[in-house]
Amino acid sequence: MERQRNEAREKEREDREKERELRQKELDAERDKMMQTDQLAAQQLEFEREKLKTEAKLKEQEIGVKERAQNDEMKLSKRYGDALAQVISLQPEEVTDLPAYFRGIEEQFKKLNVPRKYQA
Repeated sequence: MERQRNEAREKEREDREKERELRQKELDAERDKMMQTDQLAAQQLEFEREKLKTEAKLKEQEIGVKERAQNDEMKLSKRYGDALAQVISLQPEEVTDLPAYFRGIEEQFKKLNVPRKYQA
């Protein structure tokens, strides 16, 4: 009878040990799952960070290209030429009308803010 009790206790102890091992395995699996989730979240954040950096660089480059295009001398010359062509009349044939004509042109240069470089 004592032997049966000892065997029952031993079996109960083994069952508890197996149950504890099973719980430990479950906890380890849950911990591994959480670590993988954390790693995935960290990778996603890093990806988003890199994506934002790349987008910012692209926007900076795009702005630089636009600025260079706007400041391109040929385009500026064309822009000022087109603007002046709309407001300046043909040069008069009478010599006495030339001073008034050129004063009008100078006024248009001022109104359109044409840089000295492009005033010809």
